[in-house]
Amino acid sequence: RTEGVAENFPRRADGSGPMWDFEAPRADGSPGDVPLEETWRGMEAAVRAGLTRSIGASNFNQAQLAAIDYVQVSTKSGIPIAVNQVESHPLLPQTSLLDFCRARKIVVTAYSPLGSPDNVRARTDSDPSLLGDAGIAAIGASYGKSAAQVLVRFHTQRGVVAIPKSKTPAYMAANLDTFDLELSEAHMAELEAMGAAKPFRYGPNGGAKGHPRFPWPEYFDSPEEAAARAAREAAREAD
Repeated sequence: RTEGVAENFPRRADGSGPMWDFEAPRADGSPGDVPLEETWRGMEAAVRAGLTRSIGASNFNQAQLAAIDYVQVSTKSGIPIAVNQVESHPLLPQTSLLDFCRARKIVVTAYSPLGSPDNVRARTDSDPSLLGDAGIAAIGASYGKSAAQVLVRFHTQRGVVAIPKSKTPAYMAANLDTFDLELSEAHMAELEAMGAAKPFRYGPNGGAKGHPRFPWPEYFDSPEEAAARAAREAAREAD
């Protein structure tokens, strides 16, 4: 997959890349690895300066959101995280992250809610098709709706903002024609279970996995790495 890493990030002197912030000190000599909390403070300054009304995050995992949330709670002067935008669909329901955000009143926005059918840069021919999934189509048929409408409603019924990409007026209208649809508990459970055993990402952003703040390294773990990661997490919880 080619996901724009080479074009969107600076490269090293030898042409390799991307070159991450942590690889070189800042102009004042301080470490180049900028803490998330420092970045967030800078975004808060933009709010206080009247440059924006709300600030949020994209592709943050629970630990990263918690780091920002802890600073806000401890200082009692922080501006809340308004939204966290992440990839989400039945093959990646993000249930745990959604529960975490709900508890903190953080809105979750789902990109690729239909499975990125037109993202030729990130998709491969072997990727599963949500719009072509027989089970999703059958759910839609039982309500007189399309698979795309079921996928949109899957998100909004969970309180998630769905942002399907469309430039076709008919598709835009169809995406909006979902608020009269109420998926049954059984259908919601069926959709959410699709990615429970083995989540799938249409945009894993694997080119950035070398960054120390990469949010989902476990997605690329080998079985041995996954076992080691689970053991480390268990040890931390025991402490």
